[in-house]
Amino acid sequence: MDNPAEIKEKLAKACRILYHQGWRETYEGHISYRVPGTDTVYIPAHRHSAETMAHLGNMDADGITVVYLDGRETGLEEPVSEYVIHTEIYKARPDVLSVCHCHPFFATTFSCTKQELLAISRHTALFPGGVPHFDAGPQLVHLVEQGQGLVKALGQRMAAFIRGHGIVTVGKGVEDCLFRVDWLELACRTQFVASQMGELNPWTWPEMAAGHFVNEVQGPAYWRYYLQLGQEKGWW
Repeated sequence: MDNPAEIKEKLAKACRILYHQGWRETYEGHISYRVPGTDTVYIPAHRHSAETMAHLGNMDADGITVVYLDGRETGLEEPVSEYVIHTEIYKARPDVLSVCHCHPFFATTFSCTKQELLAISRHTALFPGGVPHFDAGPQLVHLVEQGQGLVKALGQRMAAFIRGHGIVTVGKGVEDCLFRVDWLELACRTQFVASQMGELNPWTWPEMAAGHFVNEVQGPAYWRYYLQLGQEKGWW
């Protein structure tokens, strides 16, 4: 996908999905997309913030701006304040084409603990080897050094918890990235509820990796579901 209008429209819809699915705090959260083989990143603009009282739920294509990984000026609107989460991951991970940072309730609550995500439900199959914790301190991720610290914690995995703050997921496309938000929240919720019922009974990560809980078509299939749901509920 390299058509600017198509990219902006897809990201706007992804933002609205984040909002209406409740994977945010008030209006906060952001998802981006890198054009394959380039240093061009599409990301929500900073105007969708407290200053304008706009939010993810009314994001449109005009609210998406562009940044370059080499820092070149674009002459466009500034990106969201935590853009370094996105740019530093893209610099380190050429396999990643989409990054999302958001605040789902159970996953964010999980980030406040020292608990490790266990291979306890099928939802964890999207996160081979688990999900690391990153501590940026009691502040937003605004500095390049913080973004680099997040990259180091993430390694080659597909998501990370940011202590007391939320999560980051990565993927090979917007659909894949959003799918991981959904399943990480479900995994955290399942682990919490199961822990109240009795002793947890997880698989090992190699056992989970050898299973068949996920396949290549599920991300796009979930995206089609979100689009249909949004149409039915009037999200766009």
